[in-house]
Amino acid sequence: KSKYGFKFNIYGNDHLINGKAHFHLDNHGQNIFCKIDFNGNILENNGSEIPKKVLDDLKYFLSKDSNKTRIKDLWNVKNPSLVI
Repeated sequence: KSKYGFKFNIYGNDHLINGKAHFHLDNHGQNIFCKIDFNGNILENNGSEIPKKVLDDLKYFLSKDSNKTRIKDLWNVKNPSLVI
């Protein structure tokens, strides 16, 4: 959980969206359910919009190569048939 109450998940046996790996960023209390690629682009949004402050912090987090590497490694472990 983040300081904003969001859950960050990479699910196993997931799928690519438009050929891109993604993670889920959800906040049930705010009715936000997004799938975001590893560059911070929203691929799907099934609910309310992500607040600008949260999106800015997320993009900053994803701007760090070490964070992107950890996320990609986690995707590859959980989705071995879709290694990126």
